[in-house]
Amino acid sequence: MKISTRGQYSLEALLCLAVSSGHKPQSIRAISEQSGISDGYLEQLFIPLKKKGLVIGSRGVQGGYALAKDPSRISAGDVLRAVETSLHPVPCVQGGYCKREKICASRRTWKTIDSALENVLNSVKLSDLIIVYRGLSGEVI
Repeated sequence: MKISTRGQYSLEALLCLAVSSGHKPQSIRAISEQSGISDGYLEQLFIPLKKKGLVIGSRGVQGGYALAKDPSRISAGDVLRAVETSLHPVPCVQGGYCKREKICASRRTWKTIDSALENVLNSVKLSDLIIVYRGLSGEVI
């Protein structure tokens, strides 16, 4: 499994929202300046994040994007599933057809890896990443 830049930048953008002023909308420009991600790319990223209910958007002078939920209720897995095609290490663990399924000696191992990965992605919350971010930026926690 490889996380694309869409996944990396989406998580970074939501972390910017989480670290900033809570549920107050942040402009694309402000998120771009904080994250180093271009305005146009951020606009593209927020489309699936909004569809999945992770962010809310508002128009106008005071508009922008804000988290739709508390950071403790948004996992890294939620964010990545919203923007990535697949988070599975191999296609056969998605439940799709595989002609080698009955004779595949490694299928059980792939399912174990898939399950462990899913557990980790679901256990890491934006609230956890805020703590790490603040520690790295020198903010008092």
